[in-house]
Amino acid sequence: MMVADYERRLAAAETELENWNRRKFPGTKLDHGTLNLPLAQRGITDADLSTYRRLTDAVSHWRHKLARARWLTEAPARREAKVAAHDAADLKARYGECGEVLWVLSGRWHPVERWNRKSVKVAGLDETIPHTQVAGAR
Repeated sequence: MMVADYERRLAAAETELENWNRRKFPGTKLDHGTLNLPLAQRGITDADLSTYRRLTDAVSHWRHKLARARWLTEAPARREAKVAAHDAADLKARYGECGEVLWVLSGRWHPVERWNRKSVKVAGLDETIPHTQVAGAR
């Protein structure tokens, strides 16, 4: 299904819930405060609660479906942006003059041994820090 179909179905479910609220509770809405009242005071039956739950479940279902469909349609652009950011990363050009690097995983500043394009070799560590884990340099 397309995003437009989900939007249409969500609008229909929200309209159905609003119409039910207006019919059953003119001037007010069914809320949790109403649900806490005794049955005699709230003036609703278990059938009304079942209808309310069915309608609110339908609204939340279509909201979820719509959000998922939008996420799926935006996923390729998001993936391309990640790839572009990865390809554009050049630590040596950005931080080449700096002597310390802030590592995201440890949260500490480490002395730099060598800057590379996608990573940085840190003095005292056996591994290199990739550009995705560099928080800054000084």
